[in-house]
Amino acid sequence: MGTLLYTAPEVALGEEADERSDLYSAGVALYELLTRRPPFRGSAYEVMVGHVERSPAPPSELATTAGIPARLDAITLQALAKRREDRFSLASEFDAALAQVLEAHDAEGAERDDAGSGQLIAGAAEALAALAAWTDFNPDQAEDAAGKAARLDRAWSPLCLLLQLLREQA
Repeated sequence: MGTLLYTAPEVALGEEADERSDLYSAGVALYELLTRRPPFRGSAYEVMVGHVERSPAPPSELATTAGIPARLDAITLQALAKRREDRFSLASEFDAALAQVLEAHDAEGAERDDAGSGQLIAGAAEALAALAAWTDFNPDQAEDAAGKAARLDRAWSPLCLLLQLLREQA
């Protein structure tokens, strides 16, 4: 079944997992990268009910000083959709959506009122690009993206280490 904090609703219900289930788990990771907490907390039962029945708060509501754009909220919540049909179908779609947010954010760089928020968002986008590349079994691309994320914001360096360890195990 996997780690409860990252369990897709269909898996929690005993249904068969597919790539969209993995993308749900990546959405949980994105949520944590943006907010520094999982979308659902509490006992094992409360976490399970959260995955199956509750919608998490948009990341921008929890990380109010991070400058998270509405589009990144929408992408994160789409990845966490309860119905797998409402999620991204492929890791490459998830990655492309994140890349668009990052490009738009970089284009607006001069208008940022907090330089740290730019690093947070860039780091999160690059970290998820690394996860998407790993899901697509492209360890070289994943390692490159994770390294870029770690350079943008040291908070993402554990992801770089994780991907390096996974690559050594492959």
